[in-house]
Amino acid sequence: MTYSTYPTGKVRTVTGDVSPDSLGTVSAHEHLWVGPSLMTSLEPEFLLNDLERTVTGVKQFIHSGGKALVDALPLIEGRSARALREISNRTRVPLIAMTGFHRLKYYSGGHWIHSQSANELAEILICELQNGMDERCSLGPKPVPTDIRAGALKIATEFHHVPNRTEVLIEAVILAHHATGSPIMIHIEQGTAAHAALDLFESHDVPLEAIMLSHADRNPDRVLHKELASRNCYLGYDWMGRIKVRPDSVVYELISELTTAGYANRITLGLDLVRRTYWPSYGGGPGLQYLFGEFVPRLRSFGISDGDIQLISATNPQKWLTFRAPLNLPREK
Repeated sequence: MTYSTYPTGKVRTVTGDVSPDSLGTVSAHEHLWVGPSLMTSLEPEFLLNDLERTVTGVKQFIHSGGKALVDALPLIEGRSARALREISNRTRVPLIAMTGFHRLKYYSGGHWIHSQSANELAEILICELQNGMDERCSLGPKPVPTDIRAGALKIATEFHHVPNRTEVLIEAVILAHHATGSPIMIHIEQGTAAHAALDLFESHDVPLEAIMLSHADRNPDRVLHKELASRNCYLGYDWMGRIKVRPDSVVYELISELTTAGYANRITLGLDLVRRTYWPSYGGGPGLQYLFGEFVPRLRSFGISDGDIQLISATNPQKWLTFRAPLNLPREK
């Protein structure tokens, strides 16, 4: 594995730093491994800990035209850097892992994220990005790095609001971004509180083109999406294939509206397959192959040009995942 001290202009995968255009088509929000944890005790279907089944699913993704994947599980019990590297090695798929923090409900009341300062939390995140991810996940707070580095930061807001403690976690993510230039994913619960979250980052000089708003399409308000796109962040559309909930036409029409308005360069795609019932290898569907095997090809029938499909499928996620020049270098120990 080859990692740069500061990977400006590169994408950081679990097997090393690569050029952005080497990624090809990208699913920008997936979950490939979730081990037993508080999160899986709350959501048993989130348990994704069978390596063979995951490898089978990733190979199906490759056969459908997919080239690279983002695993969106941040610093939390259940994440495994070693499992992600094994998946990448066995399938030869570039895989970007995350550090950062999930929704507060997925951490126990006594967890150290509730008591550490923003500066202390930022040091942990910087370590995961620059030195290596902690395989112990939430047993810290002093990290024990592996030789596998995270390639993006994540933070999660709540339904229609940003809790006070989450603001501290956001401050930590901001500090880590300024120290490393890392891309950022913001989980916006049900597509809400997006402007509030962006305002916090913008007020601390984070360029909004470094940010992707995951789950934006869960609130398919076209006026809102144009407002958000005009701020130059990326909109993560990642709730396709949920036919029991809504038809995919909702997302196709949203993409058509945004591309017509000139915002094709602000959209990324993923499937967020965090439930066992979403994986054919676990006995469900639609599976990772759905994105590039079925959803993306149908974009043409909604009037989306090949150029815009290339932007949405490859160029946009490649640009989002690229490390920028750090604003502030980490303090010397």
